[in-house]
Amino acid sequence: MNNRIIQTIAQAGLVMAVLAGTAPLSVALAKGDSPQGGQNGGRHQNGGDALAHYNRGVSLQAEGKSHEAIAEYREAIRLQPDLVDAHYNLGLALTAIGDQTGAIASYRTAVQLKPGFSAAHHALGVALAKRGDLNGAIEEYRAALHYQPDLVVAHQGLGAALHAKGDLAGAIAEYRAAVQLNPNLVEAHYNLGLALTATGDQAAAIEEYRTTARLQPDNAQAY
Repeated sequence: MNNRIIQTIAQAGLVMAVLAGTAPLSVALAKGDSPQGGQNGGRHQNGGDALAHYNRGVSLQAEGKSHEAIAEYREAIRLQPDLVDAHYNLGLALTAIGDQTGAIASYRTAVQLKPGFSAAHHALGVALAKRGDLNGAIEEYRAALHYQPDLVVAHQGLGAALHAKGDLAGAIAEYRAAVQLNPNLVEAHYNLGLALTATGDQAAAIEEYRTTARLQPDNAQAY
């Protein structure tokens, strides 16, 4: 890999997954179980009906039926407004149909009800980054890592947001944290290479590009 290719990659400014990353759906609950609630632990007079709608929403979302899942989650929330998982999953379903504004509102409600919900903080960070609010995204990624320091996707997302803002040292630190936790995370190796290239550390950058090429041979940008 020569200097011209390295410069071309750096000038392209391609930061893989700056705005990408999704949080997993909350685990579908068996009938009779109680999904996570807010400060009252999910106890509510309509809890059984809310749970039924919630579980249907989870099943529909797993089948890719986002619009139908949204209707079920909203009914679950109507019956039990503090049903944290329903707000979170509603955010994921709204994200799937491209409603970032609605998703952000749902994620915010989830973290208000349960401040330590690291996956919801991460999902909110992703949604804010997609909207171009990098400062807000950084705040949410850091909140996610405060509650769950080993959340790899939050390190990757935080690194990408810092990278986009020009904080190369911060980005490099986060990318390195991500690849330490998951050595096979292609995007983090590639973005780390880009950040190192921008600092002039071409030798280290080449190693990251080589790792990217080894992990994902069809990634032409790494060659």
